[in-house]
Amino acid sequence: MTDQIDTPQQRARLADAIVLLRDEHRLTRAQAAYAIYHLSTPSQHLLAASLIHAIAVSVGASPTPAGVLLAA
Repeated sequence: MTDQIDTPQQRARLADAIVLLRDEHRLTRAQAAYAIYHLSTPSQHLLAASLIHAIAVSVGASPTPAGVLLAA
């Protein structure tokens, strides 16, 4: 499933988003460090979780990070 979108560019975008969340104090430094470290491994768990959350937001099943619930 994630093999088609698991690219270095996508992992870099996720790392940028993690840094932004840390800068906004929505993640601790330790949480951000662990997440970025995890992106440097072959594991696809963080990428898969991010994809699942993005799909849930897009269909209105989960709020956006800002708390907005999108209409499906």
